[in-house]
Amino acid sequence: DNDFMKNIVLYTNRSKMKLLSLGVLAAAAVNVQAVETLNSTATVTVQNAFTFAETSVLDFGTVRASAVATGTTNGSDTISDTTAVDADIALLQLKSSDGSSLPTGSGLTSAIVQLVPGAAAVYTISGVSPFATLTINLPSEKAAVDPIKMSAGTAPPGSAYFWLSDFEATVTSGTADGSPYVTATPNLTADAAGEASFTLGALLSTSDPATGTVQSNYLDLPYTGNYTITVEY
Repeated sequence: DNDFMKNIVLYTNRSKMKLLSLGVLAAAAVNVQAVETLNSTATVTVQNAFTFAETSVLDFGTVRASAVATGTTNGSDTISDTTAVDADIALLQLKSSDGSSLPTGSGLTSAIVQLVPGAAAVYTISGVSPFATLTINLPSEKAAVDPIKMSAGTAPPGSAYFWLSDFEATVTSGTADGSPYVTATPNLTADAAGEASFTLGALLSTSDPATGTVQSNYLDLPYTGNYTITVEY
């Protein structure tokens, strides 16, 4: 009987161990997680380009103009002084901030009298980073060095022309709205939408031919000249 009872106890213990092992295996099977693998792709789009547009051209309006008949001053086909120390040269400055003009000029034999007001050029920028600082590269032509010649396409050789030089800009957006643009420390900034704008003006002068050169007077025609301006950020 004792052996019989021992066998029953041994059998019972073995059964419990088997059940415990099965329980452990079942628990381990329950804790196993399903695994999925997916290959993904990262992207980035470069947009260095932006929109830079001229919405209004630089227009000095309509003027009555007379030119120096014979070059007698600086001996070269440039403007010698933007402050009109050279009395033969007439100057007209179109201020970029509001499109108004400084008093019309007159020299000994030359003059510019504005009949119809002009307007500053207007430039707009879009598609840049919000609140970005932008740099305006104004035309570098200076009156005493390399002014831009403005001529009438149908005027005969020897006719008077105009000089265009000394460009300036005024910020018309952002925190510096209404302030002159500062080349040394650019103050043109974009708004939250990535947009900005500014106006541009320049100096208009009558022609002053080389010493001894004779030129005929202005004709009733439009006079044009080309310049280049760039913006970067």
